[in-house]
Amino acid sequence: MKKAPDFWSWRNGVFRFVSHAKNVISAREVEEIRFALTSTELENFNSDNDYFLPIEDLQRLIKQIEEQSEIKDAKLASLYITLANIYKQRLDRGEAQDYQQELDLAIKYIYKALELQKELGLEEDIASSLNNLALLYKSQGRYSEAEPLYIQALALRRKLLGEEHPDVALSLNNLAALYYSQGRYSEAEPLYIQALALRRKLLGEEHPDVALSLNNLALLYNSQGRYSEAKPLLIQALALRRKLLGEEHPDVATSLNNLAGLYDSQGRYLEAEPLYQKALEIAELSLGVNHPNTITIRKNLKLLCDHA
Repeated sequence: MKKAPDFWSWRNGVFRFVSHAKNVISAREVEEIRFALTSTELENFNSDNDYFLPIEDLQRLIKQIEEQSEIKDAKLASLYITLANIYKQRLDRGEAQDYQQELDLAIKYIYKALELQKELGLEEDIASSLNNLALLYKSQGRYSEAEPLYIQALALRRKLLGEEHPDVALSLNNLAALYYSQGRYSEAEPLYIQALALRRKLLGEEHPDVALSLNNLALLYNSQGRYSEAKPLLIQALALRRKLLGEEHPDVATSLNNLAGLYDSQGRYLEAEPLYQKALEIAELSLGVNHPNTITIRKNLKLLCDHA
């Protein structure tokens, strides 16, 4: 495929930065597409400025590049993935103006990335895109469509990266999470255990991904009523997150919520309630009162108060 000598030399003034409004990409997300900014745009933007980029501007840039067929390359695939990730993050944060429309757009741009990545032979990127597409299908409950994508991503990563790589651990974790969502606990457990062992070996005992694996395995045990096995893992995950991330981090709120859920399941309401309350306090401060995670914790606390 023929490539232009300078990927961006043909375009001028595509992006416009605005004050905060709906349907915009935040400063943090703009950093992800910094490579797409011209020198003039870079002069007008830095992460300290209260500037936001309309999503439509990024869509317009992608459309312009698509019309210049001779310059399609890995950078275009990166833009597809960036835009898909932005939509996914908006969905996760509860910020989507039209949930289904933005979900469909996220899927659309991952498919576009996959098509181009396959054409260019970018196998590691293909594995990541398969994984991300599976995540979107899982979020919709489309498990039968997500499973083969997770399996393909895991196999490709093992082939390219070997058995001992953080991305292999990630794929093991994600496939386990899919099985867990379906109640396929006997299939999920060995994958969670493998992911945890691999992360401990590669990343050390004190790493956020280790805390995540401890948390996930504990939730599996809790769902099976294996409370004595779940509790020490939840306590380890909470302690690790507090140490690594600080007391006010959303993941600390998640761990507090999960430990409270364990006590709640056992009828230990007096122990569960202050944990739910602390989790809600952290979530409201760090995520906002309308974030999906905050809403979940608030519902859990209300349910506990109703039946306590």
